[in-house]
Amino acid sequence: MGERGISYYRQGAVRNLEEDSPEEWVATVLGTEDYTVEVTLEDDKVMDYICDCPYEGDMCKHVVATLLTIRERKKTEKYFIQAEETESKNSGFSSETVKAEIDEILAIADKKQLMSFLSEYAVHHVDFRNALKQQFIPDRNTESLDTDYCQEVERCFLSSPSGSGYGRTGRFVGAF
Repeated sequence: MGERGISYYRQGAVRNLEEDSPEEWVATVLGTEDYTVEVTLEDDKVMDYICDCPYEGDMCKHVVATLLTIRERKKTEKYFIQAEETESKNSGFSSETVKAEIDEILAIADKKQLMSFLSEYAVHHVDFRNALKQQFIPDRNTESLDTDYCQEVERCFLSSPSGSGYGRTGRFVGAF
C-alpha cells in the first residue's frame, strides 16, 4: 500500500486536510469514493489513525497519502512561519507591499515564461500543485470510473471476512 499511497499523494488526492486540534488531523482522500482519514500525531510520531475505506490490512493507501500530505504541510508552514518572522524583523515590508510587488511582476511577465515557471514550480512543490488543482480543476467525477473496476471493488466488499469490510483503525507508533 505504500507505493499506492505515494501515488495518491503525488496526484493530490488528499483534500480538505485540516488540523482539528493540535496534532489531530482529518482529511478527505479521493479514491473509488471519498474516504475520511483521521490521524493523531505526538511529537511527529504516528500514534493512531483511522480510515473508513474497506481495506482490511495494516495501513491503507489513504492513510499513507494523508501522512505524506501532513508532512509536506508541516514543512511548508514551518517555512512560511520562518519567512514571516524574517520578513517582519528584517524587511519592514507589509503584506500589501509584497502583494503590490508580485502584482507588478505578474503584469510585466511574459505569459509563456510565467506558465513555464508555474508548471516547473508545481512539479517540485506538492502543496502549490494541490492549490492549483483545487483552484482551477473541478472535483473529480467518480461516476466516470470504469464499470469493471467498480464491480471489482464491490466484490472486495462482499468478500470481506467480517461481513462489512467498512471502517478500520490502526495503531502505529513510529517515526513520522
